Amino acid sequence: MMMSILIQLFVLLYILICVYCKQNVTIAGVFNIYDDYGNVDKIQLEHLSAFVLAINDINSRSDILNDVHLNYIIKHSHGIDESALTALELTTHPDGIPAVVSALPYQELSVMSQILSADKVLLA
Repeated sequence: MMMSILIQLFVLLYILICVYCKQNVTIAGVFNIYDDYGNVDKIQLEHLSAFVLAINDINSRSDILNDVHLNYIIKHSHGIDESALTALELTTHPDGIPAVVSALPYQELSVMSQILSADKVLLA
């Protein structure tokens, strides 16, 4: 699973660097960390951990991105309504979030992909 997320992030980074040519790129991670009862969802927590580890690994290596630093923001989203609100928030974020990485269920991802603007990349 970790390798899959790393590969997706490398492809995403290549696209973002080619398109945006920025020195600092902020990527959003949207995960459903808690279930309906407030318990931690271990699978979502693993996805979140892999996301953070991948970005930290990329930032610590000088052979991947010399002049680019990745920043990230983490958003919790649960259910279709909250996913829609999260997507709206990300489309107007002051850092200009170019990409969203998520491990949400299909319905939530579908809602987010319909709201996110066409220039944003959604990796699931």
